[in-house]
Amino acid sequence: DAVAMMAVGFLYQNGSGVPKSYQKAMKWYRRATESYQKAMKWYRRATETGDAQAMGSIGFLYMNGWGVPRDYEKAMVWFRKAVGKGDALAMEYIGALYAHGWGVQQSGSKAAEWYRRAADLGQHRPPEPASSYRARDRQKVSKIMKWYREAADSGMKAFATYEVGWLYAEGLGVPRNYRRAMLWYRKAAGLGESRGFGGVGHLYMYGLGVPRDYHKALVWLRKAAALGDRAAMRDIGRLYARGWGVPRNNRQASVWLAEAGALAKAAGAGSAGDENLLPRRFHEI
Repeated sequence: DAVAMMAVGFLYQNGSGVPKSYQKAMKWYRRATESYQKAMKWYRRATETGDAQAMGSIGFLYMNGWGVPRDYEKAMVWFRKAVGKGDALAMEYIGALYAHGWGVQQSGSKAAEWYRRAADLGQHRPPEPASSYRARDRQKVSKIMKWYREAADSGMKAFATYEVGWLYAEGLGVPRNYRRAMLWYRKAAGLGESRGFGGVGHLYMYGLGVPRDYHKALVWLRKAAALGDRAAMRDIGRLYARGWGVPRNNRQASVWLAEAGALAKAAGAGSAGDENLLPRRFHEI
Protein backbone atom coordinates (compact mmCIF):
# COMPACT_ATOMS: atom_id res chain seq x y z
CA ASP A 1 0.00 0.00 0.00
CA ALA A 2 1.03 3.66 -0.18
CA VAL A 3 2.28 3.86 3.41
CA ALA A 4 4.45 0.77 2.89
CA MET A 5 5.86 2.30 -0.31
CA MET A 6 6.81 5.42 1.64
CA ALA A 7 8.51 3.22 4.23
CA VAL A 8 10.61 1.44 1.59
CA GLY A 9 11.60 4.79 0.11
CA PHE A 10 12.69 5.99 3.52
CA LEU A 11 14.88 2.90 3.99
CA TYR A 12 16.69 3.50 0.68
CA GLN A 13 17.04 7.22 1.37
CA ASN A 14 18.77 6.55 4.69
CA GLY A 15 20.56 3.32 3.79
CA SER A 16 18.85 1.51 6.65
CA GLY A 17 19.29 -2.23 6.11
CA VAL A 18 19.79 -1.64 2.38
CA PRO A 19 22.45 0.16 0.31
CA LYS A 20 21.68 3.87 0.25
CA SER A 21 20.13 4.85 -3.06
CA TYR A 22 18.39 8.17 -3.64
CA GLN A 23 17.30 6.93 -7.06
CA LYS A 24 15.48 3.94 -5.58
CA ALA A 25 14.11 6.08 -2.77
CA MET A 26 12.65 8.51 -5.30
CA LYS A 27 11.17 5.60 -7.25
CA TRP A 28 9.30 4.34 -4.19
CA TYR A 29 8.18 7.83 -3.17
CA ARG A 30 6.79 8.36 -6.66
CA ARG A 31 4.94 5.04 -6.52
CA ALA A 32 3.40 6.05 -3.20
CA THR A 33 2.35 9.40 -4.61
CA GLU A 34 0.84 7.74 -7.67
CA SER A 35 -1.09 5.41 -5.38
CA TYR A 36 -2.61 8.34 -3.51
CA GLN A 37 -3.34 10.11 -6.79
CA LYS A 38 -5.23 7.05 -8.02
CA ALA A 39 -7.12 6.99 -4.74
CA MET A 40 -8.04 10.64 -5.25
CA LYS A 41 -9.29 9.86 -8.75
CA TRP A 42 -11.58 7.09 -7.50
CA TYR A 43 -12.78 9.15 -4.56
CA ARG A 44 -13.76 11.98 -6.91
CA ARG A 45 -15.72 9.56 -9.06
CA ALA A 46 -17.50 8.26 -5.99
CA THR A 47 -18.50 11.77 -4.94
CA GLU A 48 -20.51 12.07 -8.16
CA THR A 49 -22.94 9.57 -6.64
CA GLY A 50 -23.07 11.50 -3.37
CA ASP A 51 -20.73 9.18 -1.45
CA ALA A 52 -20.08 10.99 1.86
CA GLN A 53 -17.13 8.78 2.84
CA ALA A 54 -15.40 9.58 -0.45
CA MET A 55 -15.89 13.30 0.18
CA GLY A 56 -14.32 12.96 3.61
CA SER A 57 -11.48 10.90 2.16
CA ILE A 58 -10.65 13.64 -0.35
CA GLY A 59 -10.57 16.11 2.52
CA PHE A 60 -8.21 13.84 4.42
CA LEU A 61 -5.81 13.60 1.48
CA TYR A 62 -5.74 17.39 1.24
CA MET A 63 -5.24 17.70 4.99
CA ASN A 64 -2.17 15.46 4.88
CA GLY A 65 -0.83 16.44 1.46
CA TRP A 66 -0.99 12.86 0.22
CA GLY A 67 -0.94 12.78 -3.58
CA VAL A 68 -1.85 16.47 -3.68
CA PRO A 69 -0.33 19.66 -2.24
CA ARG A 70 -1.43 20.09 1.37
CA ASP A 71 -4.37 22.48 1.43
CA TYR A 72 -6.32 22.88 4.65
CA GLU A 73 -8.93 25.15 3.06
CA LYS A 74 -9.79 22.54 0.44
CA ALA A 75 -9.77 19.91 3.15
CA MET A 76 -12.36 21.94 5.08
CA VAL A 77 -14.51 22.32 1.96
CA TRP A 78 -14.62 18.57 1.41
CA PHE A 79 -15.12 17.78 5.08
CA ARG A 80 -18.12 20.11 5.18
CA LYS A 81 -19.55 18.44 2.08
CA ALA A 82 -19.21 15.08 3.82
CA VAL A 83 -20.78 16.49 6.98
CA GLY A 84 -23.72 17.62 4.87
CA LYS A 85 -24.22 13.94 4.06
CA GLY A 86 -24.00 12.96 7.72
CA ASP A 87 -20.41 11.66 7.82
CA ALA A 88 -19.30 11.58 11.47
CA LEU A 89 -15.63 11.04 10.65
CA ALA A 90 -15.57 14.29 8.67
CA MET A 91 -16.95 16.07 11.74
CA GLU A 92 -14.04 14.68 13.70
CA TYR A 93 -11.55 16.06 11.20
CA ILE A 94 -13.13 19.50 11.21
CA GLY A 95 -12.59 19.31 14.95
CA ALA A 96 -8.94 18.48 14.33
CA LEU A 97 -8.54 21.50 12.03
CA TYR A 98 -9.91 23.79 14.72
CA ALA A 99 -7.93 22.08 17.49
CA HIS A 100 -4.63 22.66 15.69
CA GLY A 101 -5.45 25.88 13.86
CA TRP A 102 -4.89 24.31 10.45
CA GLY A 103 -6.31 26.71 7.86
CA VAL A 104 -8.64 28.24 10.45
CA GLN A 105 -8.26 30.28 13.60
CA GLN A 106 -7.46 27.86 16.40
CA SER A 107 -10.47 27.34 18.64
CA GLY A 108 -10.68 24.75 21.39
CA SER A 109 -14.39 25.40 21.86
CA LYS A 110 -15.18 24.83 18.17
CA ALA A 111 -12.97 21.74 18.14
CA ALA A 112 -14.82 20.31 21.14
CA GLU A 113 -18.16 21.13 19.51
CA TRP A 114 -17.26 19.19 16.38
CA TYR A 115 -15.82 16.27 18.35
CA ARG A 116 -19.04 16.07 20.35
CA ARG A 117 -21.14 16.12 17.19
CA ALA A 118 -19.05 13.27 15.82
CA ALA A 119 -19.36 11.35 19.09
CA ASP A 120 -23.14 11.73 19.03
CA LEU A 121 -23.11 9.89 15.71
CA GLY A 122 -20.85 7.14 16.99
CA GLN A 123 -17.42 8.50 15.97
CA HIS A 124 -15.83 8.59 19.40
CA ARG A 125 -12.70 10.65 20.11
CA PRO A 126 -11.65 12.74 23.09
CA PRO A 127 -11.93 16.56 23.07
CA GLU A 128 -8.13 16.50 22.62
CA PRO A 129 -5.53 13.71 22.55
CA ALA A 130 -4.22 13.00 26.04
CA SER A 131 -0.63 13.61 24.88
CA SER A 132 -1.45 17.27 24.23
CA TYR A 133 -1.82 17.78 27.96
CA ARG A 134 1.76 16.94 28.93
CA ALA A 135 2.69 20.49 29.86
CA ARG A 136 -0.74 21.77 30.80
CA ASP A 137 -2.67 22.19 34.02
CA ARG A 138 -3.71 19.18 36.06
CA GLN A 139 -7.35 20.19 36.22
CA LYS A 140 -7.71 19.76 32.47
CA VAL A 141 -5.92 16.42 32.64
CA SER A 142 -8.34 15.26 35.33
CA LYS A 143 -11.23 16.15 33.02
CA ILE A 144 -9.74 14.20 30.15
CA MET A 145 -9.22 11.19 32.45
CA LYS A 146 -12.90 11.36 33.43
CA TRP A 147 -13.85 11.54 29.75
CA TYR A 148 -11.72 8.52 28.88
CA ARG A 149 -13.11 6.46 31.75
CA GLU A 150 -16.66 7.17 30.64
CA ALA A 151 -15.74 6.44 27.04
CA ALA A 152 -14.06 3.16 28.00
CA ASP A 153 -17.45 1.99 29.26
CA SER A 154 -19.20 3.03 26.07
CA GLY A 155 -18.67 2.64 22.34
CA MET A 156 -14.97 3.50 22.05
CA LYS A 157 -13.60 0.92 24.43
CA ALA A 158 -10.27 0.06 22.80
CA PHE A 159 -9.09 3.61 22.15
CA ALA A 160 -10.19 5.01 25.51
CA THR A 161 -8.97 2.00 27.49
CA TYR A 162 -5.46 2.51 26.14
CA GLU A 163 -5.56 6.24 26.93
CA VAL A 164 -6.51 5.58 30.56
CA GLY A 165 -3.48 3.32 30.83
CA TRP A 166 -1.29 5.97 29.21
CA LEU A 167 -2.40 8.60 31.72
CA TYR A 168 -1.56 6.24 34.60
CA ALA A 169 1.86 5.54 33.08
CA GLU A 170 2.55 9.27 32.68
CA GLY A 171 1.07 10.26 36.02
CA LEU A 172 -1.17 12.85 34.40
CA GLY A 173 -4.36 13.68 36.28
CA VAL A 174 -3.72 10.71 38.58
CA PRO A 175 -0.74 9.50 40.63
CA ARG A 176 1.66 7.57 38.42
CA ASN A 177 0.89 3.90 38.74
CA TYR A 178 2.55 1.47 36.35
CA ARG A 179 0.61 -1.52 37.66
CA ARG A 180 -2.67 0.15 36.80
CA ALA A 181 -1.20 1.22 33.48
CA MET A 182 -0.37 -2.43 32.77
CA LEU A 183 -3.91 -3.45 33.69
CA TRP A 184 -5.44 -0.93 31.29
CA TYR A 185 -2.93 -1.71 28.54
CA ARG A 186 -3.79 -5.41 28.77
CA LYS A 187 -7.49 -4.58 28.57
CA ALA A 188 -6.83 -2.45 25.49
CA ALA A 189 -4.79 -5.24 23.89
CA GLY A 190 -7.63 -7.65 24.55
CA LEU A 191 -9.86 -5.29 22.58
CA GLY A 192 -7.43 -5.28 19.65
CA GLU A 193 -5.80 -1.88 20.29
CA SER A 194 -2.27 -2.02 18.85
CA ARG A 195 -0.92 0.50 21.36
CA GLY A 196 -2.20 -1.71 24.17
CA PHE A 197 0.14 -4.48 23.02
CA GLY A 198 2.94 -1.93 22.68
CA GLY A 199 2.27 -0.47 26.11
CA VAL A 200 2.53 -3.87 27.77
CA GLY A 201 5.76 -4.55 25.90
CA HIS A 202 7.21 -1.17 26.88
CA LEU A 203 6.53 -1.76 30.57
CA TYR A 204 8.19 -5.19 30.41
CA MET A 205 11.11 -3.71 28.49
CA TYR A 206 11.93 -1.18 31.21
CA GLY A 207 10.64 -3.10 34.22
CA LEU A 208 7.97 -0.55 35.05
CA GLY A 209 5.46 -2.00 37.51
CA VAL A 210 6.63 -5.50 36.59
CA PRO A 211 9.97 -7.34 36.66
CA ARG A 212 12.00 -6.47 33.58
CA ASP A 213 11.58 -9.21 31.01
CA TYR A 214 13.02 -8.64 27.54
CA HIS A 215 11.56 -11.86 26.15
CA LYS A 216 8.01 -10.91 27.13
CA ALA A 217 8.67 -7.37 25.95
CA LEU A 218 9.65 -8.56 22.48
CA VAL A 219 6.62 -10.86 22.23
CA TRP A 220 4.22 -8.03 23.02
CA LEU A 221 6.07 -5.47 20.93
CA ARG A 222 6.06 -7.72 17.87
CA LYS A 223 2.30 -8.11 18.20
CA ALA A 224 1.94 -4.33 18.29
CA ALA A 225 4.34 -3.85 15.38
CA ALA A 226 2.38 -6.36 13.31
CA LEU A 227 -0.61 -4.06 13.78
CA GLY A 228 1.39 -1.06 12.57
CA ASP A 229 2.31 0.51 15.92
CA ARG A 230 5.41 2.57 15.25
CA ALA A 231 6.24 3.20 18.94
CA ALA A 232 6.57 -0.58 19.29
CA MET A 233 8.79 -0.66 16.20
CA ARG A 234 11.06 1.91 17.83
CA ASP A 235 11.25 -0.16 21.01
CA ILE A 236 12.15 -3.28 19.02
CA GLY A 237 14.87 -1.26 17.31
CA ARG A 238 16.23 -0.23 20.69
CA LEU A 239 16.26 -3.84 21.91
CA TYR A 240 18.41 -4.84 18.94
CA ALA A 241 20.62 -1.76 19.25
CA ARG A 242 21.35 -2.47 22.91
CA GLY A 243 21.35 -6.24 22.75
CA TRP A 244 18.59 -6.51 25.33
CA GLY A 245 17.17 -10.04 25.24
CA VAL A 246 18.47 -10.52 21.69
CA PRO A 247 21.94 -10.59 20.13
CA ARG A 248 23.02 -7.04 19.42
CA ASN A 249 22.30 -6.33 15.76
CA ASN A 250 22.75 -2.82 14.44
CA ARG A 251 21.33 -3.72 11.05
CA GLN A 252 18.09 -5.03 12.55
CA ALA A 253 17.97 -2.00 14.82
CA SER A 254 18.30 0.33 11.83
CA VAL A 255 15.58 -1.48 9.90
CA TRP A 256 13.08 -1.26 12.76
CA LEU A 257 13.89 2.35 13.61
CA ALA A 258 13.76 3.36 9.95
CA GLU A 259 10.43 1.65 9.44
CA ALA A 260 8.99 3.48 12.44
CA GLY A 261 10.35 6.76 11.09
CA ALA A 262 9.00 6.08 7.62
CA LEU A 263 5.52 5.35 8.94
CA ALA A 264 5.64 8.53 11.00
CA LYS A 265 6.61 10.49 7.91
CA ALA A 266 3.99 8.77 5.75
CA ALA A 267 1.28 9.45 8.32
CA GLY A 268 2.21 13.12 8.44
CA ALA A 269 3.36 12.93 12.06
CA GLY A 270 4.76 16.20 13.28
CA SER A 271 3.00 18.11 10.55
CA ALA A 272 -0.52 16.93 10.00
CA GLY A 273 -1.37 15.48 13.35
CA ASP A 274 -0.70 12.38 15.34
CA GLU A 275 -1.36 8.77 14.52
CA ASN A 276 -4.73 8.89 16.25
CA LEU A 277 -5.98 11.10 13.45
CA LEU A 278 -5.52 8.38 10.84
CA PRO A 279 -8.87 6.77 9.98
CA ARG A 280 -8.87 3.00 9.68
CA ARG A 281 -10.05 3.03 6.10
CA PHE A 282 -6.86 4.73 4.93
CA HIS A 283 -4.77 1.72 5.90
CA GLU A 284 -6.33 0.07 2.86
CA ILE A 285 -5.13 2.62 0.27
